[in-house]
Amino acid sequence: MEGSMETIDNLTEIMKKEIDQLTRFAVTGESIMQNLMDKDWESLQVHLILSNTLSQSIQSAESKRDLLYRELKESLSASENDTFYQVVSKLEPKKREGLTDTFRNLKLALLQAQGVSWRIEAYVASAGSTMKELMNRIFPHRKGTLYSRNGAAKEAGNNPMVLNKKL
Repeated sequence: MEGSMETIDNLTEIMKKEIDQLTRFAVTGESIMQNLMDKDWESLQVHLILSNTLSQSIQSAESKRDLLYRELKESLSASENDTFYQVVSKLEPKKREGLTDTFRNLKLALLQAQGVSWRIEAYVASAGSTMKELMNRIFPHRKGTLYSRNGAAKEAGNNPMVLNKKL
């Protein structure tokens, strides 16, 4: 069975668009990482806004891709549990090769974007835990979490007061 040629072309195009967006997201993520290490907060803000815009665009493209893929599955009478490769195996070889190549590139772009995101997350978590440890050593009286009488977490008060017993 053959899927609609228009659906296949649209699916290929939206996947290529998503690859481009994911690649740009990964590049922006690298810039964010560099901004964090350089402590360039103004550039960081610009890149975070760009990253947010790209993620919304990626989400939109992903929704369109999912819709087109479901259309293709339906036109090929594929079951709901069939994988992408099982679905496209029902297409003629030329169409199948184009879709599978694009799908592989999409997966690679996604892995690249995930890798950058994980690096940023690891760096921020490491820097945060280092700062917390440093603050605990500088201000040991603020170590740990303090709780109020009603059980809510609260900040430690001012520096501890030392009283002279002779007063």
